[in-house]
Amino acid sequence: MIKNILGIVVVSVAMLSCKDHKKANSKINDSISVENQTPEELGLKELKGSGSEPGWNIIISKERDRKSFSFILITMLGERKTIGNLWVKEGVLEKDNSNIVFTGSDSNEGEITVMYLKKSCLDIAGNDLGGIIEVQWDDQILKGCAELLIENKK
Repeated sequence: MIKNILGIVVVSVAMLSCKDHKKANSKINDSISVENQTPEELGLKELKGSGSEPGWNIIISKERDRKSFSFILITMLGERKTIGNLWVKEGVLEKDNSNIVFTGSDSNEGEITVMYLKKSCLDIAGNDLGGIIEVQWDDQILKGCAELLIENKK
């Protein structure tokens, strides 16, 4: 009787460990490393972010026939505008957990870093845009909410 119970426990533990191993492998296969990928390889169409205090917004879009992203950053409630190019430095795209770090420069050769993390974030109107964003540019750190748009690959 004790041998039967012990046998059932051993088999159950073995089955559970296999199940957890399959889950871990599935998660690894669902994630996509984005380091050094072009916009086409990444499938990222656009990233829109904004925040308040001070009011600002950024639009990051893939460039046609280029290996970078372009951006337009408007700060000080529209009083300052800058444009430039960004490249993906590091990150992961997953269905439920994405993070991407872009680095680049503006038209005046000023450095810019943009960090996106897929996490619930409510904008001023109370809409959940699906991600938080931080922009480091010109001795400023701008924080807000962002929406990541991914192209449907056929």
